[in-house]
Amino acid sequence: MRVAFGFSGGMLIELLQQTNDGPSPFLDFLKDRGEGLHHVMPLTDFDVGHARLSNVGHKIAYSGTMPSGERFCLFDTRAVNGAYVELMELSSAMLGSLALMEKAHATWDGVTDPVRGIDRLAELAG
Repeated sequence: MRVAFGFSGGMLIELLQQTNDGPSPFLDFLKDRGEGLHHVMPLTDFDVGHARLSNVGHKIAYSGTMPSGERFCLFDTRAVNGAYVELMELSSAMLGSLALMEKAHATWDGVTDPVRGIDRLAELAG
């Protein structure tokens, strides 16, 4: 999967491209609906959000653990809102990375070096 991040105001926008033909909710969505809004991610405690979505009958379409250990999952809420809902544990490390991404975005001149790897995040945020 290839992922790109950007910001509009304080909202993080994530662009995803699956790079293989393996089964996934990303390909399912693309085949069923084409390109468009795939998921939203509310800022909520992972376990609280998980319980809320499970208790009203939504099922997990995809789940895993980030390399840094945070749990994440996509609940299939398409019947209600046309998209999935992503939940992710937001550790201090994850929140720190998000803050660096937002700072790098805010200080970008809009022209120079438009494709910047996450490995350069601290350098880019200055």
